[in-house]
Amino acid sequence: MQGSERDRSVDQSRRRLAKAGLAAPVIMSLASRSALATTERNFCTISGWGSVHPSGRPDDQRCAGRSPGFWGTYWSGPTATAWARTGFDPGPTNPLGSSHDYSIPTYTELNQAVTDDVITAAEKDAYILAIGAASTFDDLMGQPTFLPDNGLDSPKTRPTIMQVFHDHSIGWLPANNTAWHYAASLMNAAAWGDDYGYTLAEMRTLISLRDGEPGFLLDLEGLYDRPGYQTF
Repeated sequence: MQGSERDRSVDQSRRRLAKAGLAAPVIMSLASRSALATTERNFCTISGWGSVHPSGRPDDQRCAGRSPGFWGTYWSGPTATAWARTGFDPGPTNPLGSSHDYSIPTYTELNQAVTDDVITAAEKDAYILAIGAASTFDDLMGQPTFLPDNGLDSPKTRPTIMQVFHDHSIGWLPANNTAWHYAASLMNAAAWGDDYGYTLAEMRTLISLRDGEPGFLLDLEGLYDRPGYQTF
């Protein structure tokens, strides 16, 4: 996709995000969390953490959540356990790549690999079935997003969550690692909810409200850097 076309896609996506349906209960919940930011689990929100850190943190208070890098290491036992908590499917690794490669080969590449006896036809079919079940970034966001398609020759048209974590040409779109940070924040919310500071619905709403706002990505990144976090 050329730069001007991608910019138009990003602009259209952001308009979609800004106009996304924001259910009143979710907005009211976010507002109440801000008002009670230093009590109970509200301590873990962006405003709650910022208001008491680094001094004044309750000794017995810990917040869940991990970084984008953590979510990309599915081969790690703790990460696999965390993915299971979210209900999202990371999908299989690339059968033509390494054990840590989550890029998606094209149909053409898969068929050629069968011809060259790199993989069997059964392995190709199993991969296509498994990658079809993988969760996309759109699934995680709950709506169509700014990410470009993988292409018509791909067995997965829309980018997966794992592609966002592993491919900087995807995860760093539209700029400043936006998809990367959004994906990790939503995965944290899906896995730990209030113990992270936001439920999945609340984080989706927060992203819709603050998408493109200066400082928002730094706020999200700040939630990964909290000392004393726990993963439950």
